[in-house]
Amino acid sequence: MENGTIQQPVVMAVPTPGPKRPWFRYSLRTLLIFVLLIGSGMGLWWKWEPWKLTHQVETGGTQCAAFSPDGELVVLSLRNAVVAELATGRIITHLSYDPGDYLDNPRWSSDGRWLSFKTALERCPLGDTQSWTEYPVASWDATSGSYRPTERGAELGYGTIVPLPGNSGDKWVVARTTARDGRTLQEVPGPAVNLYSKQNYSTKTETDLLADLRAPIQGEFGVYFGGTISEDGNWIIVCSDRHQFAFVWHRRRPEYWWGLAWLPEFWLTAVFAVAFVWSVRRDRCDDRRGAGPSSA
Repeated sequence: MENGTIQQPVVMAVPTPGPKRPWFRYSLRTLLIFVLLIGSGMGLWWKWEPWKLTHQVETGGTQCAAFSPDGELVVLSLRNAVVAELATGRIITHLSYDPGDYLDNPRWSSDGRWLSFKTALERCPLGDTQSWTEYPVASWDATSGSYRPTERGAELGYGTIVPLPGNSGDKWVVARTTARDGRTLQEVPGPAVNLYSKQNYSTKTETDLLADLRAPIQGEFGVYFGGTISEDGNWIIVCSDRHQFAFVWHRRRPEYWWGLAWLPEFWLTAVFAVAFVWSVRRDRCDDRRGAGPSSA
């Protein structure tokens, strides 16, 4: 008390704490980039494997397959020989023949006009791929370089043999287990085929194994006889005389670790990942300056 006046104690006002700010605030831009990143990442995961089983071709049992010279068709032969589109598996035609016989070792002429097979009697029926008509069973005359009808062919009544076009000659495209770049198939029990980077089986190691392709079927069917790879190495057909389907695989990217660079999804994921990090840092900088991102 001073001069009859009572001094009141000074009370300091305590600031009221504002609402707690979240440790991370994001903008609509960041949210959009994050969604795109998730989508591209899922696409990359979906296409991660270099080989994809695309479709099946129903044949009723196939032992050998051969790609056409243009790579658009494939012939699968044994008890029920068929010609199918490679990309879709749609059967173009069935090749009829003596039901007591079978067709093996299919070969395309170099111009894609003719199909030739061996039979159980080692004679060769011909097929015209333009009209899909068949010609009589014939044997190869190495002296004259021409096909000659046999009595068996006359009995089957396939028609009349015609001369081969001059551009066909004696050049034929056969089933192959080695691609143009040297990658090689090896048939293994399972049923499955292994794809190696070398041709010489004796020097193969585990590091040379590029792919192990196994047919999605139940039971043990032994070794598959029809492991065939296209010349460009982008298609593999696995078939067997013990199963009614032939399985077709397509190569989406090189099998090596750097093969991911062939996928557009890889580059999209990388771009969106960088953009997401940049957007998050931008939002934090805006928040510190007090502008604040457009909260979502």
